[in-house]
Amino acid sequence: MNLATEHTELTEKKFNEPAILNSQVSNKKAKKQHLKILPILIFIITSQLFPINCKAEENKKVIAVVMDKEIFACDIEPNATIITEKQNQLAEKQFTHWLKQYKGALLTRFIIEPLLQQYADSNDFDPNQNELDECQKALIRIDTLANNQIQILSDIRKELEYPDIDEYWKKNVEHAVKSLERQIESLNSHKSAENEIRFWKLNKELYETYGGRVTRGKLAYIPFDGHKEFLTEQQKLGKFNLADENIAKLFWDYYAEYTGPFVDTEYNGPLFAGSKPWWLKYAPEDRYEEQLNFVNSTPEELIIYLLDRWRKMRIDEMKYPFVLFISKTHDEQGQRLRNKFAEQIMNELDEFKKIHHGLHDCCLLASFLGPLGAREQIVSLIKEEKMFSCHYGPELVISLGQCGTIEDVPFLIDCIEKESDGSDAVVNKSLKLITGVEMPLRGSHTDKEAWQKWWESQRNLRMKN
Repeated sequence: MNLATEHTELTEKKFNEPAILNSQVSNKKAKKQHLKILPILIFIITSQLFPINCKAEENKKVIAVVMDKEIFACDIEPNATIITEKQNQLAEKQFTHWLKQYKGALLTRFIIEPLLQQYADSNDFDPNQNELDECQKALIRIDTLANNQIQILSDIRKELEYPDIDEYWKKNVEHAVKSLERQIESLNSHKSAENEIRFWKLNKELYETYGGRVTRGKLAYIPFDGHKEFLTEQQKLGKFNLADENIAKLFWDYYAEYTGPFVDTEYNGPLFAGSKPWWLKYAPEDRYEEQLNFVNSTPEELIIYLLDRWRKMRIDEMKYPFVLFISKTHDEQGQRLRNKFAEQIMNELDEFKKIHHGLHDCCLLASFLGPLGAREQIVSLIKEEKMFSCHYGPELVISLGQCGTIEDVPFLIDCIEKESDGSDAVVNKSLKLITGVEMPLRGSHTDKEAWQKWWESQRNLRMKN
């Protein structure tokens, strides 16, 4: 499990208070008296996950002191609700790993936040008026994007209201809803142009001082190793102390065990020195503004949009317009458009295969076919697959589970032979979607013999009736 998954989100903590952007840059000394800034690399834990009490004696133990402020054991403990939820979701070993990550994230937050605050106060990161104007333009575009995504979110939620939505597709829609909610929350989290500029300048300074690996926040690059080296120096200066070896291990393991993703600095060139800050790169033609194009599109326009961009955009970005298309095509005319879309996907796959001699990268198109109801096309594509060894084959099998009938069960049982170690018993999942039967696995694979016996028993029952 990656440190950036499940319970945390890589983002930057913005500065506290808004600045008055229409005025000229004020006196630096006066500004620092009223404007506190909190630039930070932090894995923000959503508010409902924070601990709600500190009753147990062991939780009142001081585990760290940063700039004379005590941090208690209870400050990094999850509450009972999230503990119960995670214990139900995860195996014991996974839960232990998750809990360590969770505590490490919060401990890092409580320590690095005031230290970066102090560092920012002691350096000149004030913006000039031109920087303020340019950054404000970018923030206005972000606000526009957030408002449009709220509309997308409303439309996508409608898809969950249809009674015929199967569980697998429902999970995909719910995932799209949650992903959009996180994006909107992140887009709305910025405070002011002045604070965004200070945050960028602070990270630029740390990167130029320490170098190292760089990761990506919501808007800006983050000098990951720069933050770590900064903390190392601050500890040597006595700015913070950890209570014992166990707490020290928890704190530093948080950095040691993080596996990325990191930005390829050689490929991307200098990320801070001499490079443009993020707000100068937020042009109308970028991929964020691109999302605005499909908000008010007709189903016909969405087909063109999806086929034109499926190779250019991230999978999660493509799910929004596709779910929107499905939500707009539930009537008879809409079904004809779904059939048309499925035919065009088949043409796209044919063209792709001629050029690339394989369909490995076409898993997104394969995932579209199920909700489109393209049963016959899916069966023909599955027959062409020798093994389900990449994402494309398993996506086809799941798609058949979404739109297939009980008559497809024998065909799927025969497909069990195509499963590989990496296909995650996908035929079992597809058969469950069609039959509603929860069949135990044989190791990590679908149990072909068990399904054959089940199918034979069902045939006998139908013959008797």
